Amino acid sequence: MDRVSKPFNMGEDANTNESQFSLKDRTALITGGARGCGLAFAEGLAEAGADVAIFDVIPPVEAFFEIEKKFGVKTAHYLYVYHT
Repeated sequence: MDRVSKPFNMGEDANTNESQFSLKDRTALITGGARGCGLAFAEGLAEAGADVAIFDVIPPVEAFFEIEKKFGVKTAHYLYVYHT
């Protein structure tokens, strides 16, 4: 049998995340989500329908606060402070 790889058929609605991957009714916890790659990851998970909670050692940038209204999900952020 020939084992030639075939491209993944994503169908007519391939541009909609919900049709491919849904995290609705789930909560995603992202460490380091206050900015940069962590924030981008949080946005992607929110776009897929997940509520998003971030933990970081710095306060989140303004873009984090826009996730809730942009994607219609719940958000929370927690600041980790380490004392020696």
